Amino acid sequence: MSRRRLVPPPRAGLNPRPVRVARAGEAGEVVAEALATLTAHRRTWEVAAAFRRGDVVDAGGKRIDPGDIIAAGQRVFIHSAAPDEPGWPHPLIELWRGDDARIVDKPGGISTAPRGAFVARSVVVAARRQWGIDDVVPAHRLDRLTTGCLLLVTDPRARAHYQRAFAERRVEKTYLALTRRSGLNVGDEATWRPHLLAPKRGGIVAVDPRGVPTYTRARVLAVDGEHALWQLRPEGGRRHQLRVTLAHAGYPILGDPLYGPIPDPASDRLALHAASLTCDGPAGRISAAAPVPRWWPLRACTQ
Repeated sequence: MSRRRLVPPPRAGLNPRPVRVARAGEAGEVVAEALATLTAHRRTWEVAAAFRRGDVVDAGGKRIDPGDIIAAGQRVFIHSAAPDEPGWPHPLIELWRGDDARIVDKPGGISTAPRGAFVARSVVVAARRQWGIDDVVPAHRLDRLTTGCLLLVTDPRARAHYQRAFAERRVEKTYLALTRRSGLNVGDEATWRPHLLAPKRGGIVAVDPRGVPTYTRARVLAVDGEHALWQLRPEGGRRHQLRVTLAHAGYPILGDPLYGPIPDPASDRLALHAASLTCDGPAGRISAAAPVPRWWPLRACTQ
């Protein structure tokens, strides 16, 4: 069984950098001396500044001072500022606010949580900075290109409740998607149950009998000469579930750089939108709806 390393939650707009400062036989070493030895890639003043800010902590998030004595095998984390990526941050729009969670309207083109080269350009870091709350975590995830309702938990005591709600499928999610019309008419309905196989590390999800079974109900809400507007109600939330399902059915979502007919890796405009979310909160039922992005071409979407 693999062991999961404990990492304290990042502070608002900061990244934790783990440094193992003690090994067997080194118990009793002063933490500042150990860091000076093992973090040669950092300037001395950067480490000193981190101590002054209180940004050197143990695995539990407790502050460590320069003169503290470390134990053998102890890990120390140095928080460093996350630089702003180009064109970010922008204020998040709140759709619903409670004592332990908030629902925001996620913009397209940014990830739900920090990943890869994008740290500041993520909803979680943007929320921590905007609200000054270090404990913000997502209750679920939306693809980087998907817009709309995203539930963020702000109180650690409520995390387990929301995680159970999503795991037990006590959450109602409605999505809107735009595709080519392709002979579709208003009122057309479909139920799709593909098995989806996802690679372990990113990449394209495939329809494969060896994969995980999924379930999505779909209905055409509006059409014009060129486009069709779908209402999608998935059960569960597998990675790229709606994108793969629609593409496999012959209706790839407009602007999809992975599953569309004309891949465009540079596109940040996928016509997939988390339009509404309803969930059981600790204090009762919560619900929110997000307006469709203005750039969507079908007029019926914005009325």
